[in-house]
Amino acid sequence: MPNSSTDRNSVTVNFTSRRQLIKSAAVAAALTSVEGRAQTADQSCPVEGFEPWGRKPIELSGMHFTPYTSGACWSIDRHLKDRTRFRFELRPGDTTPEDAKKRNISERAEFNQSGTLPTDREITLEFNMLVEEGPRTTAEWTILTQFHQSPDPGDEPASPPLAQYVRPNDLFTIQSRSYHLRPLILRPPRTVHYSLPNFPRGEWHHFKYLVRFSPFSDGRLKCQINGLNVVDYSGGVSYLNTRGPYFKFGIYRQPARERLSVQFSGVRLSTS
Repeated sequence: MPNSSTDRNSVTVNFTSRRQLIKSAAVAAALTSVEGRAQTADQSCPVEGFEPWGRKPIELSGMHFTPYTSGACWSIDRHLKDRTRFRFELRPGDTTPEDAKKRNISERAEFNQSGTLPTDREITLEFNMLVEEGPRTTAEWTILTQFHQSPDPGDEPASPPLAQYVRPNDLFTIQSRSYHLRPLILRPPRTVHYSLPNFPRGEWHHFKYLVRFSPFSDGRLKCQINGLNVVDYSGGVSYLNTRGPYFKFGIYRQPARERLSVQFSGVRLSTS
């Protein structure tokens, strides 16, 4: 059943000197290792039934997407028969070269939409998702799909206005954020619209979202999982930006010690 709540304690954390030193060391390690990951030999590349996709762009629903990965051979694979089916895998240290240069040690393997989505129309998103069997998640946050903000000058970095998260021990959540003023200088609190402990792995799940992005009361969010209505929300779902958000799917997470593999198929994105 849906479980809605709002986290009003979301604040910017001022790191202590010790934590800053730890992060600096991790960044340095990422900078020295990330360049060689694309050449890493591994007997499990590629997975049976798939082919390595590399960094080639794709087109889905008439929209173009660009891979964003560490360059490792396991990052993104495409199914040999179902050409709408992609497999994403993260292993410890899978930081992209672009992130490493910005001192961001997060790990990712995902597709980023080129361009942005409208804010004056309803957006429909459908896809199938399978989280493969494996160790439970230990990362504080893992994002499997998200609508990312398109920041304006003066905006501070912010969490996505709408995303699917996996928290430690496979707690699955759907959450949004909104802010109705410019520029974005605060980290807005999150609204958790749905949560499911022990997200079922090893099986396909069908998701359907209907979204109207707006930071005001005319915002709208509906979601079905496997045909069941789990979210029906009216209110702010977005930041006040000149351009609408853009869509991303795959895996993006805080660094973790375990491997994580997720498959997507039939991703369809449309506006009305």
